[in-house]
Amino acid sequence: MKCEVKMEKYYETLFFENLCKQYYKRIFQYLMVKVHDPEVAADLVQNTFLVAWEKRNTLAKHENPLGFLYVTAQNIAFSYLRQAKKAPTPLPEGYTPCTDDHDLFETIEKQRDNNIDETKYVDTILKTLPLSTKELYQNYYIDKLSIGEIAKKHHSTEVAVRMRLVRLRKRIKKEVHNQHLELL
Repeated sequence: MKCEVKMEKYYETLFFENLCKQYYKRIFQYLMVKVHDPEVAADLVQNTFLVAWEKRNTLAKHENPLGFLYVTAQNIAFSYLRQAKKAPTPLPEGYTPCTDDHDLFETIEKQRDNNIDETKYVDTILKTLPLSTKELYQNYYIDKLSIGEIAKKHHSTEVAVRMRLVRLRKRIKKEVHNQHLELL
């Protein structure tokens, strides 16, 4: 009886070694397609074959061992990708977050807008804008309302107001260019 158990374990081990020799590279390539990182793929292929080792006794009798390896690798890759998605992305060196309550979009746009001498062209450009766009211009650039305030005033969302402001800036730049005016 002991001899049969030892022989069975020997064959399972031999089966597993052959499995590794035969399919390790294919499973690694499959995982590379999933995760696009050779170090991560190497870790995941190790995990895949660890599962195969733990299940070697049933895997030796499995009708499709390669299919088992692919499904195991896929599950491990998906699990890794889910965890990687949940993990916070590290901030770049030297990054300092905004500490005030202003919207980052507003801050950047206002800094850019401060460099523009609009007195050179404001009347000329405003004449070309439709009434609703003039009102947006008036609210944001002249009355200095925040995006949130404009959204409430016009019963809209902040996202919609931001998009309208982006389109307004593009339109103004185009008009300035068409009329050969200088922005800066």
